[in-house]
Amino acid sequence: QPIDTTLVAAASGNYSMASKANDTGLVVSDKHAATSLARVKVGSHLVSLRVPGYGDASASPLHPAQASSSTTSSDPANPWSDPVSTIGADGGVVVPGSGNDGTVFLNPTTDGFEFGAVLTSADSSSTYSYALDTGGLTAVLDADGVTVDLVDTAASGKASGSPIELQIQNPNVIDAGGLGSTETDVSTYLVHAGDPYYPVGVSSAAVASLKRSEVLIVYKINPAWLSVAGRTYPVTL
Repeated sequence: QPIDTTLVAAASGNYSMASKANDTGLVVSDKHAATSLARVKVGSHLVSLRVPGYGDASASPLHPAQASSSTTSSDPANPWSDPVSTIGADGGVVVPGSGNDGTVFLNPTTDGFEFGAVLTSADSSSTYSYALDTGGLTAVLDADGVTVDLVDTAASGKASGSPIELQIQNPNVIDAGGLGSTETDVSTYLVHAGDPYYPVGVSSAAVASLKRSEVLIVYKINPAWLSVAGRTYPVTL
C-alpha cells in the first residue's frame, strides 16, 4: 500500500488524527499542545512530543497548489511568502503562541514528523522548548552537538555505542528571503526533569512539568542572526 501521510480523523487516547497510511504509527492532537501534540512508534517504543505553554492546535489542510511540495508557494521567487508553504503545508497542525512566542507547527512526513516554529518579527522569542517522552529510549546529543539521538541502552546500560533508534535532525532557520543559517546560529540543549540549571529563556514551569520519562529539547536562535541588517520576516525554525 502506498504511503499516505495525510492526517485523518482517528481517536487514540489524547490524539484525534493519524496518518492515513504509514507504518510510523503517527497520531496527532489538536486539543492541547502542552499535553499532547504527536506520537510515533519506534520499534516497541512510543515516542511523543508536546509543547509546554502552548494551547490548542488547529488542523491545516493541504493547500491545492502545494500538494506535491512543502516548499512550493504562490510566489516561486520567494517560497516562504505563503505561510502554508511552511506551516501545515503537508496537512499538519499549527499552534499559535501567546505574547512574543512564535507559532509552533508540526507536519507529517514519510518517516515520522517535522516540527518547528515561525517568528513573525524581530520581537519574537528566540527560544523554543519541546518536551519529548522518549518511551524508554535515552536522548543524547550527537557528535555535532545539535542533532538529538534516541538510543536504546537496554543491552549495554550506557548511551555510548548503543544503537540509534531515532534521530531529530540538526535545526536550522531560514528567513522570508530564503537566507538560511549556519551551523552555529541555532543551539540545541537537553534539559532533564529535576535539572537545576537550564538555558536563559526556558520557562521554569516547562522544566517543572517534565516527567521522568521526558527530556526538554531547547532550541536557541542566535539573536545576532535574527537582528542582522536586511533580515526579513517571517523566520522559520
